[in-house]
Amino acid sequence: MAPWRSEEYLVGGVRMAGIVRRLATVLGAVALALLVMCFFGKQDHFSETADQGPGKVPQGRPAMADTGVEVSRPSILFIMTDDMDVRSMEYFPELQREIGAGSGLGAGATFQNSYVTQSLCCPSRTSMLTGMYSHNHQVRGNGATFGGLEDLRKHGHERVNIATRLDDGGYRTVFIGKYLNDYAGGYVPKGWDRWYGYRGGYNGKNMSFQENDRVVRYNPDRRFDTYVMRDMAIKEIQDSGDKPFFMWLSFHSPHSPSLYPEKYANYFPDTNIQRVPSMGEKDLSDKPKWVRKNAGYTPDDEKQRRRLRSMLAVSESVTEIMTALAQTGRLANTYVVFTSDNGLRLGEHDIPRGKKTAYEEDVSVPLYMRGPGVPTGVVYPNIALNTDLAPTFADWANIEQPPGVDGRSLAPIFDDPGVPWRTAFLIEHWRDRRADSPYIPTFKAVHTNDAVYIRYATGEHELYKLDQDPYELSGKVQDPALENDLEKRLAELRNCAEQACREAEDGR
Repeated sequence: MAPWRSEEYLVGGVRMAGIVRRLATVLGAVALALLVMCFFGKQDHFSETADQGPGKVPQGRPAMADTGVEVSRPSILFIMTDDMDVRSMEYFPELQREIGAGSGLGAGATFQNSYVTQSLCCPSRTSMLTGMYSHNHQVRGNGATFGGLEDLRKHGHERVNIATRLDDGGYRTVFIGKYLNDYAGGYVPKGWDRWYGYRGGYNGKNMSFQENDRVVRYNPDRRFDTYVMRDMAIKEIQDSGDKPFFMWLSFHSPHSPSLYPEKYANYFPDTNIQRVPSMGEKDLSDKPKWVRKNAGYTPDDEKQRRRLRSMLAVSESVTEIMTALAQTGRLANTYVVFTSDNGLRLGEHDIPRGKKTAYEEDVSVPLYMRGPGVPTGVVYPNIALNTDLAPTFADWANIEQPPGVDGRSLAPIFDDPGVPWRTAFLIEHWRDRRADSPYIPTFKAVHTNDAVYIRYATGEHELYKLDQDPYELSGKVQDPALENDLEKRLAELRNCAEQACREAEDGR
């Protein structure tokens, strides 16, 4: 575990609090509920339902009945941010307590070793939809020259994915927010009963959604996109009736330009990016040529402040959505998952802010879960991947998972933290022939519990012992036995598919 990942109450060899923690959880929940009632009773001028006030959820349908097969099936709410790095989550303890372990006081669980298998928007989102590694789903970039929405459609992943399976299984499926790059509206992808897809790029100048069969435009000077999506989610929860729902709520924040409501303009006035040892790294002789060529970047504190302010609106909206679930009687029977499509470098290794690499900051993402049978206040050390989300959702819903899944359900961990689990996974990147900034060569990497080995198409490689070098300062480790072992594991993972991937991850 890297030291910049927050340590909480662990399970499976790590400590948990007992009665004291449970009592604190109850008291904390009561206090939080009172705070929410007081705070969110205030109106915000961005809300389409400002006359009701955010968090003032009108009484909709009655709570779910205790009988009937349909209503007994759990709903699933999947909340995703864009470019959210793990380290910055320390500024949002309320969100962590709402969904994750929250330092032992939370309503759910946290996976402290959660990763994406390709640190880029469209490939990662496709892995979440399909449960596949990028070399199998073939969406290897964000578009323009390859990847993106065009490749998603070309390879049939809009026709069959976790949403279509849930829809076929009787779920009311809802999508809200950012889909894949280049989505401009004009159609609703198969499998979605209710669709609110953001159209075009995110720049704060134009805001429109493909809302089912029509285009709806909003004035960004009067409405804030995070709150628009929040209101859509609350209304869909209220209108869902007795049918279980699957909702994918995809926020833009904290992705640049990191927009935020005016009421948060004065927050984080003096907050600076934490200067970890890998920032201002003076000796880059261990790094490949592309790193040395792009070195010299200074972390941008003001951009980070904007990112944090934009996330305050997300944290606020999550609390209001959870309130809606409670007021409609659905909270106890709903799984809630929070994550990001990828992490983000903020200046580590002296290279420009961004993603796409195999470095920890790029591939690590927050992952919080709560719901029926999920232990509260617990942190799990198991490696969790974006490829695991689709099979986990299928497991919870008791439906057939999509074809070709490489990942595995995380649900068994909640029953038995000691269940045999993966010890390695694959990280991939393909150089986009479009002007990459910085230029990053094509690579494949294998990441284990305590090491990462990166092999570039240029012939260069990096090897880090993460248990001894968590900030990845020395990439030329002299350990022939370890390097040989990781070369073999990388060869097994490089082109794996389905069960072969799971066996290679396990080291079988």
